[in-house]
Amino acid sequence: VNAIKPLGKTPLAFAAETVIDQLRTSKQKATIVLITDGIESCDGNICDVVKASKAEGIDFKLHIVGFGLKKGETEQLVCAAKEGDGNYYDAADASKLGDAMSEVATQTIDREEGNFGVYAVKNNEPIDAWVLAYKAGTDEQVNTLRTYGETRYMYLPAGIYDLEVNPLASDVKAIKVTNVESFDHKKTEKTVSFDGGIIAVTTTNNDEGWDTMVKVLGQDGKQVASKRTYGSSKELEVNPGTYTVTFQALVMKGTETFHESTPIVVEAGKTVSVAHNFATGKVALYATVGDDQIDTIVNFKDSATGKNIDSKRTYTKGAQFLLNPGTYTVKVQPLGIHKGKSAQTLTMTVNKGETISKTLRF
Repeated sequence: VNAIKPLGKTPLAFAAETVIDQLRTSKQKATIVLITDGIESCDGNICDVVKASKAEGIDFKLHIVGFGLKKGETEQLVCAAKEGDGNYYDAADASKLGDAMSEVATQTIDREEGNFGVYAVKNNEPIDAWVLAYKAGTDEQVNTLRTYGETRYMYLPAGIYDLEVNPLASDVKAIKVTNVESFDHKKTEKTVSFDGGIIAVTTTNNDEGWDTMVKVLGQDGKQVASKRTYGSSKELEVNPGTYTVTFQALVMKGTETFHESTPIVVEAGKTVSVAHNFATGKVALYATVGDDQIDTIVNFKDSATGKNIDSKRTYTKGAQFLLNPGTYTVKVQPLGIHKGKSAQTLTMTVNKGETISKTLRF
């Protein structure tokens, strides 16, 4: 390398022809890797050279790595790589060059020809993604590829597979695509879109809009989106994938203030609706001594489990409770000047949509 005296020219077509001529003479097959930091400067056309050599029957695979090239300078190089049954890699810096060379090292002439292609996009623009292929329903990895913003191929024996597609240098998360099929004697292509999908959530209580905290959880249980409904339908945008939606109703108390949906599948650019209807009844409790209302502390427990559900003070105006349907054990303890009086305990059954008014006399 030290003996080389670069002169500043970029004879791409001549360089390719020189290497291919060696294969023509030796009648051997090989993988050719061309790295260039410039475009053709000697009036050649590398794409034409490669196309003619392939038509002649010379067996080779050509990969091209463009280092620091500008947009619009790569057309001839992309064409040559495609005609040479290889890939074009765009390397903007030393790190990207290293990544490209690592990938090139695995894409040799002896490797089985790719039959399954993946193209990753977001907002109709191609993105670079790392793809891992597994036997369907298992964690047995079969092959990998990197898309480099194009449709790139890997070899998958005929069968059914799951894909994990990880966007690189992007703000979106990985997508799992299940049950894709590959074939031995034809190429299959899969476009994976990272465009967001919409989950439209509606929460009601007794069939009327209700204030609820909604969360969207990924398959790993991690939260990916959340929103408070304030009694109206809301939309949450998430990456395509499979999710569960949790609803935590506000204000009401009871054993059924929380709901988790069954798994839902969100597709790019589409809306899926999820709704849940809670149920409550109302209880108004008052406490009196003679004709006067008194201050007490009221505690509701679930009769079946003994779990504390809600507690409030009546002061001298009574207390209102919004509760899920069920049977409750209610304890009312006088306070203030009447705290020496014994507490009263009763059982109350609350039904959906029902209002109960009860006055306890001490």
